[in-house]
Amino acid sequence: VVAFNNEVLIAEWLCSCLWARNYQLIYRSVTAPSGIVFHSGGGFISSSRFRIISMAVSKANLVISQCEMMEQDVRKSFGIPAEKSQYIYNPIDAAENIVLPIETAGSPYFLIIGRLDFNKDQATAIQAFSVLKKRGYEDIRLVIAGDGPTRDELERLTQNLGVSDYVDFLGYVSDVDSLYLSAHAVLLTSHYEGFPNVLVEAIGFGVPILSFDILSVPSEIIIDGVNGLLVKNRNSIFIYLFTPMNQSKQLKKSFRSIERCYLPL
Repeated sequence: VVAFNNEVLIAEWLCSCLWARNYQLIYRSVTAPSGIVFHSGGGFISSSRFRIISMAVSKANLVISQCEMMEQDVRKSFGIPAEKSQYIYNPIDAAENIVLPIETAGSPYFLIIGRLDFNKDQATAIQAFSVLKKRGYEDIRLVIAGDGPTRDELERLTQNLGVSDYVDFLGYVSDVDSLYLSAHAVLLTSHYEGFPNVLVEAIGFGVPILSFDILSVPSEIIIDGVNGLLVKNRNSIFIYLFTPMNQSKQLKKSFRSIERCYLPL
């Protein structure tokens, strides 16, 4: 049996408390334990949920994480021995199906793809983008593909910051390939992630990445200054936005070397 989320894992664990297990259980961890605590908001509910998940994970025969850093967090937080822990990166389409960037006639834009919620923190990207607009970059836009509980709040934020005419909320988009093809750079502003496919997909399309250096996988995907930039301080992201806008040597190098570094010959 393979459990792909915490709810299935807990349900299986409760059943195993009532009936003897005659099968092997594999738990596919999709979130670092640190992310579980953060997402739950702290307090009694958060700590109780974490303890239940910890007990359930301890009964698994094998735990598979999405990246090396997540595996280390899982082993440390849940006390999982090395022989019961592995990590496997998420796959993407084969290289022959990937199309590299083309020139477009439209306005350049930064791209964000993902669920609109507190953890993804699109608000920080919007605030940084507003600083960019105030510095005189009139043509650049911000495109946000995705939907979620914070959409109304984010739309109000763009209005309050005076950038609503330059931010496009597309809602859920089933095929994002064309968005990658025309993007100036992809932004990842999450507080935590499991394995963000958007980063690997962006690399596949030859698009530079600007990501916070958060716990989990960004530093395992991004080579800082080669295929993107890793931001250590959340308060300094607006400074990094000027790098792709000014077409620095780092980002020029990104466009030339992405396919050489990441796509098999």
